[in-house]
Amino acid sequence: MELTPERLAKLKNIIQNSPGRAAILTSHVDMDSLACLAEAELLVESMGKAADLYHGDAATKFEQRDLQEQTVINLFDLNRKLLPIDHFIKRGHHDGAIILVDCPSFKDTRFGLKIDAQPTIVIDHHEMPEQFPAEDENTWFWIQSSGACSSMLGKLLLTLGVPLEKPHDVATLGCIGIFGDTDRLIKPQTTDLDREMIYELGKRSNQQLVYEIYSSTMDERYLDMLHTVSAVENRVRKSNVFLSGLNEIAPEMENYEARIADLLVKIKGVNIVYVWAIVGNHLKIKVRSTDPTVSLDRHLKATFGDHGGAKHGAGAVDFDLGPAGETTDREFLLRAVKEFVHKKILR
Repeated sequence: MELTPERLAKLKNIIQNSPGRAAILTSHVDMDSLACLAEAELLVESMGKAADLYHGDAATKFEQRDLQEQTVINLFDLNRKLLPIDHFIKRGHHDGAIILVDCPSFKDTRFGLKIDAQPTIVIDHHEMPEQFPAEDENTWFWIQSSGACSSMLGKLLLTLGVPLEKPHDVATLGCIGIFGDTDRLIKPQTTDLDREMIYELGKRSNQQLVYEIYSSTMDERYLDMLHTVSAVENRVRKSNVFLSGLNEIAPEMENYEARIADLLVKIKGVNIVYVWAIVGNHLKIKVRSTDPTVSLDRHLKATFGDHGGAKHGAGAVDFDLGPAGETTDREFLLRAVKEFVHKKILR
């Protein structure tokens, strides 16, 4: 989609003519979505409106971020701004613009709750969901392929001429978000837009801070996870498919699960990787693919139903285990989950 003067004028009109505070929401919290929330807030503020920021991560999970994300949240004082999704639901009727970033719709299972609302504005880099509504005069949707959604919001801000230089931290967050979702511009789904925005936002950002965040991103627990995922009894290779399990991990380690999937998909001859783990009362599977001819979103939905979803080359599956997940016989649960995952993926 081109950011034509007509499209930009429509976006301004929707935001400025919406009474009340805008609500900016994302279904999850990672480096890219944190950047998107900050960029979208600046976008709204540049048009003379105020906004509230909401995330879909459960409170316990949000408070137990991995080392890298917690560093970003602390450095940019984001704890003060971000509200859990149930605050949005409790507000009830919303007069202001409802803006979704880094997620395609309220049907995104990562929200974890049923949300009775319709977005006014959607800016996302995942594949467009089936039955996605058509844009009308009161809505503005921008969904396209890019390695990071924060690249899209950065482009939007720069095109509109919104200042990003100091004292704004938005350019720095934008670089952090792009590097996070593109693995520093080396993932296959990295686009020219991501590279352009790293250059443009980089000129306006605190590069020393970006370096410090990405130079120390792991703790020793990551080594334990690598040991588990590489153990012969925990991994299976079938043709170009690689499947491995982490057994049960703490909520704050879930993003390490994703990074392990990013690492494993680099194995020669492998073009799709699944890494599963029990996280609390959920089965979480991180999926990575290097095959551009395959729609990972459609593949995951065909395999796992609405529990699965993906953007270009990266996806996830989330099963609520219900009462079964609360059993004290964790060994039995692990065996049952492993059998289920292997049956679904290696059939």
